[in-house]
Amino acid sequence: MAGLSLQRADPLSRIMAGRSVAQEQTWSDSRAQGQRFPLTAEFAWRALLAAALVVVCYRFQWSALRLLTTECIYRLSNALGLDMQRIAWDTVQWNTTQIRFTIACAFADVWCGSIAFLWNRHAAITHNLVKLAGYTIALFLFNLFRLELGFVLYAHGVSWAWAHEVTSGLAYFLVWLWLWRQRSW
Repeated sequence: MAGLSLQRADPLSRIMAGRSVAQEQTWSDSRAQGQRFPLTAEFAWRALLAAALVVVCYRFQWSALRLLTTECIYRLSNALGLDMQRIAWDTVQWNTTQIRFTIACAFADVWCGSIAFLWNRHAAITHNLVKLAGYTIALFLFNLFRLELGFVLYAHGVSWAWAHEVTSGLAYFLVWLWLWRQRSW
C-alpha cells in the first residue's frame, strides 16, 4: 500500500507526526523484518486502557449526545425526504420501524476508546486537547454520515443487517485505520 511505505523522515516530520526517533526506528526495524504490526508494550497498555475506557463509557447514559444525534438524524432524514417522526427523545420512526439511538449509535464508545490511542504522552496537554476537540467534531460528523447512509439504504430496500450493521462495522474499521495512522505511541 502506498500509504504504508516508510521513508526516513527529518526530525520536524517526526515531531509533526507525534513520533520520536526511537519510535521511528522501532517501526523501521519491524518493517525491515517483515512484521506488519509491531506489538509493543505501550500499544498493549493503550489497548487495555481503551477497553477500560469503553467499559467506563457504558456506565453513563450519554443522554445529551444521544439527543443531539437523534435530532440531527431526524432533521437530516426529513430534509432528504425520508419522512421520519420523532416518537421519543432518543427514538425516531420511519414507516413502521422504530429506531432507538443507543450509546453505540452515538459513537460514544468509539470516542472513549479512541482517547487511549490519540493521546500523545510526549506532547503538551493543550496539544492533546486541541487534537481531541477536532477529532470529536470530525467523529460526530462521520457518525452522522454513517447513520444517515444506513437509513437511506434501508429506505431504498436494503435489509437492516446490510444497511446498518455492515455500514457500522465498516465505520468502526475506518476509525481504527485512521487511529492507526495517527500512532502517537
